[in-house]
Amino acid sequence: MESEVGVKLIRMEEVEKHNREAEAIWTVIHGKVYEMTKFLEEHPGGGEILLENAGMDSSEQFDDVGHSSDAHEMLGDLFIGNLHPDDIENLEGKAENWTVSWIPLTFALLLSLVVAKYAFSRK
Repeated sequence: MESEVGVKLIRMEEVEKHNREAEAIWTVIHGKVYEMTKFLEEHPGGGEILLENAGMDSSEQFDDVGHSSDAHEMLGDLFIGNLHPDDIENLEGKAENWTVSWIPLTFALLLSLVVAKYAFSRK
């Protein structure tokens, strides 16, 4: 399937087939699909990290490392298509649900720790 500008649309189901056991290693970063196989031996952090993130959305892992502008430019050579819009929505929905439910829980835990510290430290 191709989008209106001729860029291939790839389903997440297809990306998941290109995991560490596949001949071609794919990953998703911010809705774009990249074929990482050729880069396994050149990756400064080692090929193992690419294999760990193969066949999945590794946007968060990519951002957490703080890649250089050169690394962002290199992605252009590895780009093979865009993730299908329906799959992008599904990924965002999963991440949003997980984050939203943990925010109030984390706040409540921190608040209870502060209250407990002051309650038990008073004489």
